[in-house]
Amino acid sequence: MPGAIEGVRVLDLTDRSGHMCGRLLADLGADVVKVEAPAGDPARHAPPYAGGRPGRERSLDFLNLNANKRSIVLDLESSRGRESFLELVRNADAVLQTFPPGIMDEMGLGHQALTLHNPGLVVASITGFGLSGPYSGFEAPPIVCSAMGGVMALCGSPDREPLSEPGDVPYDLAASFAAYGVLLALRERDRSGRGQRVEVSCQEVLAAQQHVVVNYSSNSTFLERAGSRTPLGGGMPYGIYPASDGYCHLVVISTPHWRSFVEWMGSPEVLADPLWDNRHIRIASQEFIESMAMDFTRQVPKDRLFSQGQAHHITVGPVNRPDEFTRDAHFLQREMLEDLRHPVVGDHRLVRPPFRLSETPARLVRPAPELGRHTEEVTRAWGPRPAADSRGGPAAAPLEGVRVLDFTQAIAGPYLARLLAENGAEVIKVESRSHQQRGRASPNLDPRVVLQQRVTFNEMNRNKRCVTVDMGTEEGRRIVKELVPHCDLVLENFSPRVMDRWGMGYDDLKELREDVIMVRLPGFGITGPYRDYVGLAAVAMGITGMYHLWSYPDRDEPEGPPVWTPDYLSAAFGGVAIMAALHHRDRTGRGQLVEMSQVDATAFALGAVYLDYLTNGHVPAPMGNGHRFFAPHGAFRCRGEDAWCVIAVRDEGEWQALCRALGSPSWSADERFSTMDGRLEHRDELAEHIREWTRDHTPHQAMRILQKAGVPAGAVQNGEHLFHDSHLRERGFIVGVEESDVGVVEYPGLFVRLSDAPGRVDRCHGLGEDNAHVFGTLLGMSEEEIRKLEESGILA
Repeated sequence: MPGAIEGVRVLDLTDRSGHMCGRLLADLGADVVKVEAPAGDPARHAPPYAGGRPGRERSLDFLNLNANKRSIVLDLESSRGRESFLELVRNADAVLQTFPPGIMDEMGLGHQALTLHNPGLVVASITGFGLSGPYSGFEAPPIVCSAMGGVMALCGSPDREPLSEPGDVPYDLAASFAAYGVLLALRERDRSGRGQRVEVSCQEVLAAQQHVVVNYSSNSTFLERAGSRTPLGGGMPYGIYPASDGYCHLVVISTPHWRSFVEWMGSPEVLADPLWDNRHIRIASQEFIESMAMDFTRQVPKDRLFSQGQAHHITVGPVNRPDEFTRDAHFLQREMLEDLRHPVVGDHRLVRPPFRLSETPARLVRPAPELGRHTEEVTRAWGPRPAADSRGGPAAAPLEGVRVLDFTQAIAGPYLARLLAENGAEVIKVESRSHQQRGRASPNLDPRVVLQQRVTFNEMNRNKRCVTVDMGTEEGRRIVKELVPHCDLVLENFSPRVMDRWGMGYDDLKELREDVIMVRLPGFGITGPYRDYVGLAAVAMGITGMYHLWSYPDRDEPEGPPVWTPDYLSAAFGGVAIMAALHHRDRTGRGQLVEMSQVDATAFALGAVYLDYLTNGHVPAPMGNGHRFFAPHGAFRCRGEDAWCVIAVRDEGEWQALCRALGSPSWSADERFSTMDGRLEHRDELAEHIREWTRDHTPHQAMRILQKAGVPAGAVQNGEHLFHDSHLRERGFIVGVEESDVGVVEYPGLFVRLSDAPGRVDRCHGLGEDNAHVFGTLLGMSEEEIRKLEESGILA
């Protein structure tokens, strides 16, 4: 069965920071060709290795992120190599690159030069800080992106250093959104005949998460690290709690869930007072509520807490090690691994692609390529193709003319729907006055909390039309079903049974519109033993092993950072899958069902971790900010309150540069630090020496001094720092929007930048504001009909 984007040709020049982009496109059927220097992509030599034996074909991370691709060798530093590359460009659809700004131009392969050879070419640039601005030339390993993007400041205990995401999650998020951008640009090219540049900055991708900018712009507040039991979203209990054999993650927010939790605990008399139904009372009594919860959970194994809690409709899940998840019944029943055979490594198992498409399944069809394996094959096969039909004319928003019916709530779904709206789709958000989403209704709360909830809701739901329908009524469901024939996409992230109960499962929708694309974003998926369980980002992070990794190495209790990484992974992967499904429908007339679960998304992001365990038997331990193969690598206290700078040294050149930047202190000549192995062995002593220097500098001082010397470094920035960040401001990333309920608010702008169709940021519409337009324009209802339906509670 062909892939959704079969026939798309992609030249992949990326280093490790961009590998995920090409992997996602290849999984969906594109012919992705890695263009490598004669020595190969340096990522081929990145440990860990299969069997622990170094070799350019044995890097497990490379095997994971380069499956489904082909490899050719071209020396782009030679004129002959560049000429051969340009011959391929003439017949390519897209080029992916991660070079620092200006390098491609210096080689004569900049955007303008490439488009002279192929005006329809899409060129994607994936960098740490973008192609312009004062930080554009900075070195940007993942820990620097995390620090400068605002995520790291939220994570960790208040008495310890902040924690960066495990592994290369920042890179893979940015590269995934770049894949979405490539498919947007290709869709626009199909209309206009012209390609364009796609630019993604890792810092901007991260700064657009967690509401850190808008919280500061609206309230002048920023969230400080508060440990593993931060009462986010008004939850109490909330966070990591001990089990008899490990830990679980527990979330109790609403009154019904609190009552279920009390019943589950055996209805202790001390919690019988209805006063405890008020979550704000529980938060004010956090120490007491936590002690009650811990006394209960520590007596029960984590898997039993999972099953029993979910039976009570409580959001709870185990905190697993990654190896435990590979033995989990859900993991196994959903067949989340696929077998491949590599000519050198042999049999190995990779996590399957994160999205499931009913008509054009994403597949693993070939292992990561041996260096240069396909040079002659690609040169022969990539001949000229007939020019694609296009309507011509000026560039337009890529999703102009696409209409989306949006039933999503919380974060992953609304964030994904917002991405579509920002790029031209007409998104119709379906809400209910009787079950208002958090941020729409905030009764009896402090005005500052009300403002915070409103602006975060507005940020997630900007650019959309908003209608109200009571889906609990037969008439309400009938009206919504009448909208389906007018819509290209239907998005939802309820538990799997809800849409079926409404008579709006995929088969039902196909009867209303044959080519509809339905996108489902459940926590655990629409199949498997946990399909009906309540899932949030925190549960996905716990069950897959991400929480285990995102912790301090010297503490037994996992940290449980209060961030929602799986939501953003799901939105990125979901955006890629939607664009692929639209591409397929444009060419075949057929819609399909797209499934994108948070657990699948999180597991895919940890693919190399599982591969290391399945291949080498290595059970990963938490590393904190350390690195298995680089030192120094961590967060260092600086001058000021809770002030930190991260530093990452990846090779001998950066080590020598660090020593010079610090003034070549006597300890830098210590024989113990003369090699990477030595620095890893003595990382604690080395870190203390570096702290002697950083303590005398502010984070931004340290960053600028070190980056000027060529050392990867970054200030750990919170919401206030991001709001005032001169680099983000110069790039126009912070944008002001006039909201009808709260006035002008400054938000993060667009982080997937298309040069000729850049998208837009508009306000969030009010509850039911677009009833008249949507039901009048699409269904032909009169103003009187709409008014009566609103008064009767049907359109309410």
